[in-house]
Parts: sequence; structure tokens; C-alpha cells
Amino acid sequence: MRKITILILSLTLLAPVMRAQEDLVYQKPSREILQLVDVPLAPSVLIDDSREHMVLLYRDAYKTIEELSRKEMRLGGLRIDPVTNIGSRTTYYNDIKIRNLYDGNAGPVEVTGLPAQPKLANFTWSPDQTKIAFTRTNSTGLGAGCAFRQCKETDRSPGQCQYERCDQLVRGRLRHPGKNDLPG
Repeated sequence: MRKITILILSLTLLAPVMRAQEDLVYQKPSREILQLVDVPLAPSVLIDDSREHMVLLYRDAYKTIEELSRKEMRLGGLRIDPVTNIGSRTTYYNDIKIRNLYDGNAGPVEVTGLPAQPKLANFTWSPDQTKIAFTRTNSTGLGAGCAFRQCKETDRSPGQCQYERCDQLVRGRLRHPGKNDLPG
């Protein structure tokens, strides 16, 4: 009994000195290590059927904490974001550039008019290969968008491709707002 009492007393006196963990604050790695981790990814590529135009799709290397912490529904092996009704593991792109492969001197052309911090996915060429259709996701839902393959020179945007909203799909074909409206 005396040995147990001495053991408990000694452990009580030594407990403040013996710590299992240190109290550390959040530490950021050095600038060199951060630069290695934050290297921009090579773009994904989408080429039209005639092999004339190449679309470069850029994305971030990592998802944000906000994206990772969103609630998701699990249904039959799928993980769905209940707010946007799209898969919660979808890879989003945030920049689009188009390059004419026949013009060796021309570099990629930026697509202008995209929303701030876009989340773009599901890219596909239109049947006539003149537009790229894609979905754009925001915090409240899903919409459709398109960009023109042929980048026209204008006074407002020399040598730039223009983004256009294409919010409705009618019979599997792209429909532009205000054009070809169906009655009723």
C-alpha cells in the first residue's frame, strides 16, 4: 500500500513536467516549400473534330476548404451536393483559352466575360463545332454557358473570345437567350 501511495504522489508531482504534446500554433512552411506545392497545373485539352482549334482548360491544384466542407448526399454510391444538384466530387475549371492550331505564331486567346471565380465543368463541342458548351456552378445552382470557337477581332475586345450565357437547352441543341424562343 505504501508503494502505491508513493507512486501516486510522485506521478502527481511530475505530471505538470511530463506532457504528452507541446502547445504548438499553426505553422506555415517556408516560402520555397509553398512554391513547390502551389505550382500551377498543366491545362486539360479539348480539340475539335477538324483538329483546327484546341481549348485549354485551367484549374486549381486543390479544392478550397469551403468546397471540401459542403454537405453532400450519398445516394447509391454517388455523392451529390444538395444545393447545386451536381456531383460533389466534380472537377471544376476556372479559366478557358482557345488556340488555333493552324496558326503557328498565335498563342492561346483568353475567353473574356466569364463570371468572377467561375466553376466550370462538363465541356463538350456543339454539333457544328463552332461553340464549346459547359456547365457553370455557383453557390445556389447550376447554369449553362458557351464560348465561341472563332475568336473575332472587335474594337471592344481585339483578338479575344467572348463568353455567352446559354441557359436553356432545347431538344439537345444550344439555344441562345432571346433567339429562337419557343412560344408560351
